[in-house]
Order: sequence, then structure tokens, then C-alpha cells
Amino acid sequence: MPPLFLPSSSSALFLLLLLLLTLQTLTSISLSQPQALRSPEKCGNFSVSFPFQLSSSSSAAAFRLSCENSSTLFLHINHQSYRIIEFFTDGLLVDFPSSPSCRQFNDLRSFPFSANQFFSISFENVIGLYDCEDSSLCKFGCETNDLFGCDGREEDETSGGDIGCCYPLSDHSAWRVGDDFSVFSRYGCRGFSSWLVPRGTNRGKRGVKLEWAIPRNSPEAICDREARTVNATAIEGSVRCVCRDGFVGDGFLHGTGCLKSCYKDGKELYGDKCKIKKHNGKKLTVLAGVLAPLFILGSLLALFCLLKRPVTSHKDQQFDISTTTTTTNSVSFRKGYNKTRLFTYRELEEATKGFQDSQKLTQGKTGTIYSGNLTNGTRVIVHKVLCENQIEFMEISSQIDHLSTVLHRNLARIIGFCMDIGYNPLVVYEYPVNGSLGDRLRLGLDWCKRVNIVAEVAGLLALLQYENYPPILHTNISSGNIFLDEDFQAKVTGFGLQRKQRIDTSMYDFAVLLLEIVTGLKQREETVTQALQKIRSGKLEEIVDPSMYFHEQPVAFREQIGLVADIATRCVLFGGDGKFGMVDAARELLQIAGNNGGGGCDKKRDGIEETFSNSKLTFCFCPFETKEDPKMSEEAYEETQESSQSPRPVPKLNERILSTLSRRSVAAHPWHDLEIGPEAPLVFNVVVEITKGSKVKYELDKKTGLIKVDRILYSSVVYPHNYGFIPRTLCEDNDPLDVLVLMQEPVLPGCFLRARAIGLMPMIDQGEKDDKIIAVCADDPEYKHFTDIKQLAPHRLQEIRRFFEDYKKNENKKVAVNDFLPSESAHEAIQYSMDLYAEYILHTLRR
Repeated sequence: MPPLFLPSSSSALFLLLLLLLTLQTLTSISLSQPQALRSPEKCGNFSVSFPFQLSSSSSAAAFRLSCENSSTLFLHINHQSYRIIEFFTDGLLVDFPSSPSCRQFNDLRSFPFSANQFFSISFENVIGLYDCEDSSLCKFGCETNDLFGCDGREEDETSGGDIGCCYPLSDHSAWRVGDDFSVFSRYGCRGFSSWLVPRGTNRGKRGVKLEWAIPRNSPEAICDREARTVNATAIEGSVRCVCRDGFVGDGFLHGTGCLKSCYKDGKELYGDKCKIKKHNGKKLTVLAGVLAPLFILGSLLALFCLLKRPVTSHKDQQFDISTTTTTTNSVSFRKGYNKTRLFTYRELEEATKGFQDSQKLTQGKTGTIYSGNLTNGTRVIVHKVLCENQIEFMEISSQIDHLSTVLHRNLARIIGFCMDIGYNPLVVYEYPVNGSLGDRLRLGLDWCKRVNIVAEVAGLLALLQYENYPPILHTNISSGNIFLDEDFQAKVTGFGLQRKQRIDTSMYDFAVLLLEIVTGLKQREETVTQALQKIRSGKLEEIVDPSMYFHEQPVAFREQIGLVADIATRCVLFGGDGKFGMVDAARELLQIAGNNGGGGCDKKRDGIEETFSNSKLTFCFCPFETKEDPKMSEEAYEETQESSQSPRPVPKLNERILSTLSRRSVAAHPWHDLEIGPEAPLVFNVVVEITKGSKVKYELDKKTGLIKVDRILYSSVVYPHNYGFIPRTLCEDNDPLDVLVLMQEPVLPGCFLRARAIGLMPMIDQGEKDDKIIAVCADDPEYKHFTDIKQLAPHRLQEIRRFFEDYKKNENKKVAVNDFLPSESAHEAIQYSMDLYAEYILHTLRR
């Protein structure tokens, strides 16, 4: 038996220092004071939050406000004073400067504002222009908003007429970020009014919204550790801080920061008050005095047991060595070009320092990946795979065996394999010199490298899924599983290590990866939803990684960032039902990356283009590269050549591939790929199925997305108006929401138009609910002024009712129509169907 070594004086000193550190920590905890939100400065009913301030203590003079008569706030920019009407998280609503009274229209020079690095006119403003000579800038549908005058009444009621030419600044055709309102003089306009119309509403607030932000390199732009940085939408090179979910505050380090928020006993609390338990200093001191001796005794006892522990062999472990030998020998690695090695568990345990958390690189659905160093100094990646029983182990081992035969430049080389005593396989990969993609994104990575990497990853995933037999799916793709070599080429790990694999899960994970490439942040479920909402609302700039300096990027790169964000959106929405697959994503990403040769990027696309040049599929993809590897032995190379020439089944072109064969960025399926429109549920797109005056019952074929002839009506009645459906909506009958569109002319089946809901017709068709939206064409001058169904003539409503009650009578089918409901009910029904559609898509992906 080896001698027992008692702790030396240095060890005792170490334990004493550890005890003192523990006591210091406990004391600091007991003395810490609960956090609370600092009270903001007040001016009347206004609360002034950072970066705005009333005092002169802040170095950011641009955000200094003045309070007059203890009730009115003013913002001062370039010797102009703007009365503040309302604060927002990203801006503030101001009145016209030096305006003694409210006017219906103001002179184009009455708002002298020049954009700077702190403020800019927001594109959320809607402009009413007066007496314009050129009406080409007037936008239909803009005037449908409820725009209120000075006295609080709607503008039409105040003026007794139309607001004139309506133009939303978000259109960007006549006015662009950085312009003032004098640009409208080029169209011969004599005056204007301005309203803020927040997204998702149609109620305008009179005034001009200014967006604010802080220059990126300013000390005031430093965010709290619980906040994230967002780019300004209309101010180049400036940012804001936004607290993460569950925290409140202004988000800035020099402001109130971000404090934990919670509700207790119906009250909102912040900071330390949200902790479950609170201990006073006396209790902690007593607790430390009791635990300290126990800690010392426990440490000595643990050291004694460690020195007395006998060395055990693998025969004494849980898993029988005979079973291990038999199982391992059933796995063949002879076909792998890299001469896969069989490691012992002890070797990999020592390499990873006992699988310590400090060696952990990432943890996912298939297991945990560690960093390690072999005895010869080689740095490796060790994937500890989740495995519950021997049956799962055999299946996983077979997948690893198959994967080890694959030769591809973007697949991390498998060095070896091992059996854990608890039935956990260990897969050993080479460790590329530039580490993981996730770590590199945190350090900063230029756009060219980012798009090249995801193009390589998508190409590899598509090849393994479509041209490999049996297919290999990756259901845990993430930035932690992607490593980068010296040339920043992607090296993917963790393949084929999950027994139950789903394509829809793979597409969702890849969408999350694309969003991380754009934002630079590790994505969680709630942040994915927030990112998609920003993309849909046209505020992509706010989520782009600040380290990429979005506004300073070339126009081509900014467009590419938008295209990648669009691909991520389609992966989430349509990846689950097969309408957008990895082949489609790889093709589009390859095209984006291939266009970067002359745009300031190093053109290193030869490898990717070569990889995709000889595919059996018609998407410019090929199987796996077979060019000679300099590290490959002659015997292994010949063996690989023989295996690559052996016959194997060729995958058939399935419906999903055919349906997206010609798809680029245009809509392929009118139900799923056509946008509903940014103003929904008020104004939305409608796909026309049946023409006004027709007896032909056209209907959308859900499988192909084409318009088919369903039947000819049995009765002599014809459709009184154009009839169709609203895209990206879903009702309880598993169909999109139906809509009848009133307009002057018939429209060909398959066309789409903009419509505005004015009412809801509740209907029961053969005992099932089948409500119809009644709408008018938003771009038809004869109908666009209707806002509610009560404005229609009674005979028109009776005509619609009688048609739906009678058109199925000759088929012995009963239809009942109830009283028409107002536009508010229609808006609620549309919003409900939009939410149901989104919920169904996300639920399908996460099932």
C-alpha cells in the first residue's frame, strides 16, 4: 500500500486562504444592499430617463432638455426648440417649433431639422401633403389611417374633407433617411402635416417622431451586462441599449441599467427584492462560523480517501469488458480514409481532465463536446454522446461507422472512437486551429467570412441529406458544433449521432444558426421570435451584429444581410412542411457567397464551387470531393476511390424538390409564400380564386399551389364580387380565411390585390363555421373610401346574403348567414387567423 501523505504546510495555508475567501464572500453578501430603480427626473407628467436629462451633469449635451413652467419639456437642436409630446423607447414625438397655434397644414420649411449623430426623423411618420402638382408620390391606403387634428377629432371631420396627398416616410421613394421635409417642394407641394402611426395600428398621433441614438464609440453607449446593443434604424453609426427579457431599465451602464423584474403580492419589484430568500448579516456570520470547521474536516477526509483509493481495473466497472470487446469489434472503421483509432476511456478522461466543465465547449441535444489534449500533445474535440442503452449504442455506432467513410472538406475529420463504461460513446475529432464559430462570432467576424461559412455548412448538410445513402441528417447544428481551420473553412462535428432525426428540426436549427450569423448573439426561443418580428417589420438594422457596423457596410453587403435574414425566416416558416429545404438554402447562400469575389472579399470560392459542380441533382451540387488529400495514405486513397465507385441507390426527385426547383426570391405558393402585408389586419393581400360574375368554382390546390377548377355551380347565380383568400392565415377548417372583395372590375383567378376589411359575415355551411370577410379593394377609387360595412347600401348586403344562402340549394346543402358584423370584428377575425397560422407553423417545427 502506498504511504499516506498528510497535507503539507503549504496545503494547510491553501485551506486557510480558501476559508478566508469564503468568509469574505459571505460578508460581502450580507453587506450588499438591495438594488432599486433610481427615480427619474420629473417635469410635470413627464419622466425623463437616460440619456435625456434636465441637469447639466451629463457629458451628452445633445440630450439635455429644458422644463418650462414645471410642465412643458423642450428639446433643443441647432438653435431650434421642439416641444416634446411623448417619449418612446426609440424616439420622441415633438411638435412644430415656434408654432403659435395648431394648423391643418404647415409650410414645408416650418420644421427646420438636420439629421445628426444623435437624432433623425423617423420613417414611422405619415405625411399629409397639400396642393401638390405631381400626385405620383401619393400612396393609396395611407389615408385609411385615423389621423387626428388639433382638436382631437379626425382630420376629415376637422377639415371637412380629405387630408390631401398622403405619403408614408417608410415608402422611401420620395423621402429618404437624412432628408428634411423641403424635398416635397420638388413635387410642387405647398404645405404638409405629420402624424406618427405606430406599426400594427391605424390611429395617428399628430406631430413628428424623431429617432434617437448614441454614437457607437461614445462612453455613454456602453450597455449594462443584462442588455444588448441594437443599431439605430435611421442614424448611421449610432446604437441604443435594450434590456433582456425579465429585466427593466434604460439598459445603459451610465443610466439605471437593467434590474431583475418580478411581481410579488400584486406589486412589481426590482433587483434583490426578486430573490426567493433574504438573509441578514448576522445569520450569514453564524452560518459561516459553523460551516468553516466542517469544511476543513471534510477536505482532510476527502484527501485521506483519495490517497487510500485502490487502483481499479476495467473488469471491476459497471460494464463487462467482454461485452465491450464484442460490441466494439462489431464496428468497422476500415473503410475510413483517416484510419480511425480506438481509444480507451482512460485516455480520453485524462485528455479532457476528467471531463471538467472548464473543458466543455458546448452542450446540445445529442451530448456534450469537450476540448482535450492527447498524450502526444495533439489537441482534439471529444463528443460525449447521450446514449441510454446498448441498442441505442449499436445504432449510433453504425452511424459513426458510416460517417467515418465520408470525405468532405467541411466535415471535421474523425480521429477515433471509444466506449464509455456507462454506454456513452465518445467520438474524437481533429481540433481546427481557429476554434468554434460561436467563439469567433463573439470576437468579431467580417461579413464575407460569415456568409462563406454558412454557405459551406448548408452545402455539406444538403449533400449528406440528398446524395448520401442512407441519408445523414444533423439535428443539432449550431455555432458550437462548427469549427474553423486556418483558412476559416467550416469543419462540422456531431453528425449522425441522434437516433430519431427529423428534417423540420434540422431546418429550424439551421434558421437559428443563420440568425446568429446576422446578430452575433446566441439565439434562444424568445430571441428567435423577436428577431423574426424585427425582420418582418423592416427593422433589420436593429438586430444586426453591432461589430459589423451595418450602416458602414457596402450596399451590396447590406442587401446580402437582408437576404440571409430572409432565408432564415423561410427556414422557420416553411422548412417543416417541405416547401423550403436545405437544398434551397444552400443554393441561395452559395449564390450570395459567389457574388462576393469583387466586393472586397478574398475570392476563395473555388473549393465550394468545385464541391457543387458535378451533382446528380439539378441544383449545382455534387456528392463528395475525391481529390487526393495530402495526409491520406496511398492505400487509404485507393480504398476510398473503390468505395466511391461502388453502386448505390440514387435518391429520387421528390415533390419538395420539384416544388422549389425554380424558386429564387419570388413566391412559389400563394398561401404560404405571399406576404400578408405590413398593414394587416387592416389592409392585406388577397389572392383571387373566383372572378366576379363567374359560375366556375375555382379553388387553391394546397399541394401544388395552383388554382384548379373545383366544380361549376349547380344554380343560375353567379359570384357577385371577386372571391379569394388571405395568405398566411388559418381557420379551424384547416383552410385560409375566405374574403369577398368589392370592386368595379372582375380579376383573373390567381392574381392578388390589396384589400381593406369593412365587415364580417358569420356563416354556417352544412353545420360547420365558415365565416367570410367582406372587404373592398384598397386601390379602387370607387370603393377605397369605405371603412365599415354599415356604409354599404342595404340592397348590396342583401345581394351578398342571398347569394351565399342560395348557391348550394340545388346540391341539397344548407347554408345559414347571420347578421353582418362591423369592421372591428373583421380585424379581430383576421388577427386570430394570422396568430393561428403562426402558432401552427411553430408548433409543427417544435413537435
